[in-house]
Amino acid sequence: MLTPQQLRDYREREGLTLRTVADYAGITAANIGQLERGERQLTKENYQKVIDGLHRAILARQNEAK
Repeated sequence: MLTPQQLRDYREREGLTLRTVADYAGITAANIGQLERGERQLTKENYQKVIDGLHRAILARQNEAK
């Protein structure tokens, strides 16, 4: 499992905003920000939502570039 800082680093390295990931993850951008800052517990459920959101956002961006 990635740490909150690693999640943030990955999101930023991919050039994704909190809002973009949140839209694909189905949770609020504020919630993701709190998770990344360690202000909120990263449960397995939320972790999976964020990871899925990151992957979906990356795939969507790649499809747009084609």
